[in-house]
Amino acid sequence: MTGHTDKAAYEANSLRGDFYNSDVGFSRTESLSYRGVHFVEAFLVGKSDGRLYGKSEPFYVVIE
Repeated sequence: MTGHTDKAAYEANSLRGDFYNSDVGFSRTESLSYRGVHFVEAFLVGKSDGRLYGKSEPFYVVIE
């Protein structure tokens, strides 16, 4: 845990870091409980075979 937000997420059992299915097509919408800078990576995983077809470079998203 590196900061106050990390500690709050940990205590709320809200840590992230897993793979999630798309909502519709190739898109996914999520809500966030914590403002600040979030470290993100995107992965393209085949639905039928679970194979990794691509991934993004890590990037940051600012949530205000």
